[in-house]
Amino acid sequence: MNSLNFAKPGGTRDNSSCYGFIASGARWKQTENFLVNPSNSEGISSSYVYDTFVQATNLWDNQVSFDVFGNASEDSSATFDFNSTDNRNVALFGSYPDPDVIAVTNVWGYFYGNPKTRELVEWDMLVNDAFTWGIWELTPTAMDLSNIVTHELGHSAGLADIYNTVCTPVTMYGYASEGPLLANDL
Repeated sequence: MNSLNFAKPGGTRDNSSCYGFIASGARWKQTENFLVNPSNSEGISSSYVYDTFVQATNLWDNQVSFDVFGNASEDSSATFDFNSTDNRNVALFGSYPDPDVIAVTNVWGYFYGNPKTRELVEWDMLVNDAFTWGIWELTPTAMDLSNIVTHELGHSAGLADIYNTVCTPVTMYGYASEGPLLANDL
């Protein structure tokens, strides 16, 4: 099993389209439940954090023929693991070694070999608490939690970053900054 880590730089450098996949043929073969650890240093309510993740998974699931993301559960003890799988898909705030990385999603799976055996099997997402996070309508100088989470969940679903500047409005565009994002296309 391999792991793909999505912290910049990375993803596809293909400038011919506004979408790409993390690995050809690797996909989810079953719906995956996930845990949300809503603890954060910004004072954002647990219910807002949890609801943001659930709404973002619904956005993605509404675009595909079967639900990739299953039921969410709140778990304040859930942790992020860079090195190994633990049969849990986890999303949480935490510290990341590179202070310039907004968020990182680690996706584990079988990415090589016979295309019939390629599969995504687990993901973990860390939202870097070195940034100021918030609801952009209320805190326009903060990172927009909703858009960043939706982007990172795209990696969880098997999509790669896009760096073609023509694709700036798409959710999977690989760069972001504080304030509202213009991402309007999954």
